[in-house]
Amino acid sequence: MQACSTLGSYLGAALEQEFGVPELPSAPPYGIAQTDRWFRALGKLLGKEDIAEQVIAQKKAEFLPRMEALREKLAGKTAYVTAGAAHGHALLDILGELGLNARGASIFHHDAKYDSDRPENDQLAQRVQDYGDVPNFNVCNKQEFELVNALNRIRPDVLLARHGGMTLWGAKFGIPSLLIGDEHYGMGYEGIVNYGERILEVLENDEFVKNLEKHAVNPYTKWWLEQQPDYFLQGGKRA
Repeated sequence: MQACSTLGSYLGAALEQEFGVPELPSAPPYGIAQTDRWFRALGKLLGKEDIAEQVIAQKKAEFLPRMEALREKLAGKTAYVTAGAAHGHALLDILGELGLNARGASIFHHDAKYDSDRPENDQLAQRVQDYGDVPNFNVCNKQEFELVNALNRIRPDVLLARHGGMTLWGAKFGIPSLLIGDEHYGMGYEGIVNYGERILEVLENDEFVKNLEKHAVNPYTKWWLEQQPDYFLQGGKRA
């Protein structure tokens, strides 16, 4: 298996096609639905479907009650995601599982066909299928001026980011921002609990970003913040 359907798909395909090392035909295990699919695909690949079902049942018995408790505490909260395609979609899965309302996302790129052309690895399609559509979904290719515009408009309760330079913008708007660089932290059933506990911690400790908002200098003009994030895609006309 590969942890990133974008960066790992090339190596995985080469190992399978050139050296006969079978690739696990499934996107990484983020969220309950995809973790179920991942374990079942692994069990089928290894010829151990019965053991896969045992692991699924055991892990769900252990972690589902904790997930439900987190959902109750996070009910009504909104979130925004900025990250690369594979991990960004994984974070959107985690939000869907925790019951947070994903109000938008700035994903650095998205090309399911180029990444692998395998339906099993199309994490965005699976996210929409499992948890619903994501409004304000923006493929921004690291265009921070679009992210800043979107955050200013949407003002989510929390920002989830994959790269440190992005959390700065959430903090400047007084938005509690969470950066976890380890992509394994959110994997599996326990990964959902991990993220839920960290999100709660960030939401409950927002005094610093609230004070920062009062004193932060924003380099973007009032004119730009009044435009739509996609203003420049068609030469000054909304896309």
